[in-house]
Amino acid sequence: LSPSLSLFALYSSLPPGLTLGTTMLLAEASQTEFLGTALLFSAATPLGVGLGALISSYCKSAEALGLMAAIAAGTFIHVAAIEIIPSAFRDTSATHLAKLASLTVGFVAMSALFLVE
Repeated sequence: LSPSLSLFALYSSLPPGLTLGTTMLLAEASQTEFLGTALLFSAATPLGVGLGALISSYCKSAEALGLMAAIAAGTFIHVAAIEIIPSAFRDTSATHLAKLASLTVGFVAMSALFLVE
């Protein structure tokens, strides 16, 4: 794999990994459960990159690449909707209005990036 693809895989795994670690710490998981889950999570990214590279080497159509991008995007949306956003709104360190405003600003900023592209 190219260095830029490897760096992307590492960087894109950081937020979900931190979310998983934080969730497990808050759930007071045992050290064995924590290490097992971390190992399984760590293996998922290289396996996904390898599977994507294998699929793209055999199927170079725009539909196949679009399908892989849709699966990746759906995974990120799922993690955000199921883990990150509910956890942020359960935390009482800031008001719900401030959190909703931050979420809205982030959504608008990412949508603006899409329109610029």
